[in-house]
Amino acid sequence: MSRSARDALTARFTSLKLEGLVDVKFLLRNLDNATEAAVFSEVEEMLRMHQEGLTHPFTFGDGTVN
Repeated sequence: MSRSARDALTARFTSLKLEGLVDVKFLLRNLDNATEAAVFSEVEEMLRMHQEGLTHPFTFGDGTVN
């Protein structure tokens, strides 16, 4: 991942945090095959789906969700 791509991703998550994002976890199945480019692509796809309203909050019921 290029520095500019990394900076852009950092800026997007900073913005989401200001909108109420509490936590994000990325669980990689196979670290040997997880290139930065592949992970970046999947994160971008997740963010696209979020922006298009195709995601739903997931909670374990251990916090307050407004």
